[in-house]
Amino acid sequence: MPSVIRTAKNILYNILFVAGQTLIPVLPRRLVVGLARVCGRIAAALPLHVTRVADSNLRLVMPELSMGQRRTIIRTSFSSLALTLLDLFWLSVSSGKRLRDVVDLDPSMGAVLREGPMVCLTAHYGNWEILGHLLPLHGYPMTSISSSTGSPALDRRLNALRGRHGQVIASRRGAARVLLGTLRRGEKVGLLLDQNTRPDQGGAFLEFFGKPVPVSLLPATLAIHTGTPVSVGFCIPDLKTGRYRAYSRVVLDDHEIARLQPDQTTEVAQRILKEFEHQISSRPEFWLWSYKRWKHVPPTHELSSFPFYAKPYPPRRAISR
Repeated sequence: MPSVIRTAKNILYNILFVAGQTLIPVLPRRLVVGLARVCGRIAAALPLHVTRVADSNLRLVMPELSMGQRRTIIRTSFSSLALTLLDLFWLSVSSGKRLRDVVDLDPSMGAVLREGPMVCLTAHYGNWEILGHLLPLHGYPMTSISSSTGSPALDRRLNALRGRHGQVIASRRGAARVLLGTLRRGEKVGLLLDQNTRPDQGGAFLEFFGKPVPVSLLPATLAIHTGTPVSVGFCIPDLKTGRYRAYSRVVLDDHEIARLQPDQTTEVAQRILKEFEHQISSRPEFWLWSYKRWKHVPPTHELSSFPFYAKPYPPRRAISR
């Protein structure tokens, strides 16, 4: 029965994807933006599991906020996510013209829009999908890693959209080798670093808003091993006009990275997390609060001090073995 349900879900998702790819691009910009706002309001008002997750995360990170303030942030976060998903389709036409028309490049992007290798990092913040298009669109090749949705057909469709302006999408399997080759060719890699990568998957527990979270050490390892600078970048929407502003900051330049040793990967990863903390604290409404970021709790911490969805790591059944 689970396989039947999974197959049915995959078929439904593919149908919705094709429908979105067909219908969304023909809509006027104002309608797309308005639809995103409406979706955000509806989702935030319903007793959904993702709404509960978002509220629990906000209580952890910003306990001083009132219920009304949390609801406002959650509503905007959901609207931002909705616009990101809608724009995956709406920006897929016109050979990059729409992308150029709605995205304003902050002068800080000049540090990234240049020749040479770079480890470009971002988070589930604002429209992270757009960042993967900007560099190839301006003539700077970039390779990114994508996770599987569980549906090969949907994966192919998604990656075709993500690669329409020249971004190379690689599989997680063998990702380190692919990214290493990319940097050695003098090109850029783009990665999301606010995902749960457990120690058994090559990650490490580091501090994020005062609590441990599992973080991938791959970006830091690649940067130190190749002597490549590291940047963080974000693209935030104006949910009234539908325009975006993209900006970036070099966290470790060529000189700083050259002084680091291979055993300093956790130090680099922690520094990047601090950059994310600063960005999220300054504009919390654009982070994906519905993501279960504090899902895994190491044995050194009390489970009761984490959000309701948190689980002990490693799982107790694994410990008993």
